[in-house]
Amino acid sequence: MNAPAFPQVPLSRTIASLAGRNLLVVEDYRTMVLTLTQPSAEVVGLRLRVFPYGLRREDSAAGHFTLAEWAATQGLAPVAAYGVPGVDWWTTEEPQILTGQGPISPGEARALAGSPAADAPAPPPTTRAIAARVDAVKEAYGRLRGDLAYRIENAALFDPAVPQTAQFETALVLWADVEPSTPAAEVARRASVVQVTFETARAHAETVGLRHLPADARRDAERAAKAARLAHASDSDAERRAALARVTAILGSLALYYLPDPAAVDRALTAGPTVHEPDAVGG
Repeated sequence: MNAPAFPQVPLSRTIASLAGRNLLVVEDYRTMVLTLTQPSAEVVGLRLRVFPYGLRREDSAAGHFTLAEWAATQGLAPVAAYGVPGVDWWTTEEPQILTGQGPISPGEARALAGSPAADAPAPPPTTRAIAARVDAVKEAYGRLRGDLAYRIENAALFDPAVPQTAQFETALVLWADVEPSTPAAEVARRASVVQVTFETARAHAETVGLRHLPADARRDAERAAKAARLAHASDSDAERRAALARVTAILGSLALYYLPDPAAVDRALTAGPTVHEPDAVGG
């Protein structure tokens, strides 16, 4: 049959700009089939399968990452990517690439894609620019952590027992181990992992919301979040103190380790959201 036209997709394209597309991402010895969806403005949903190792999963990624940056967080170093018309994910052995001439395997699709045209090389980011990306994540995380109402309503982001949060915390630890002798590619990879895992953990936490808490704690937690907003916004010292007392009492009765420490509530409401220190991830 005639070879289908698989347009090459630059690896410098952002994940968000590729939402709604099906891709064939190729390394020297591996091939990845990838379908991208758009569940929210900032997060892109991913369904992927890597051959020959059979890795199959559904995930999500921050939309501002390039395809090359995201692939690096998966341990891949693609040489090219191609847009394919469609993917049948429901076959038993492996997904099929859908073409006008009929379904074909990922291996056949790769063979038909031919040799990739060379991408114009992008200048490598400086170490300072890479570190700035991680600093932006830490600042965003710190502000969310300092927002008492947010912490209560999106507690999964601060619970290390949640797999997405645990992955983010691990990524921060790996970033803290970066040394001047660390290869530039590894520095960039660790920074990308910090960004991706933070966006993934945040998206998960905001999706589950109060459902992360035990069912019998959710109504009280909702009351505590409302009281925290009132205390932070009120110009009346008496009203603020009354709301503060409610927050402290409710958090004390819930006694959930991933919710704010009641003893720190007064300080947090007085100071407002603050940047969280990068080495103090849990608690």
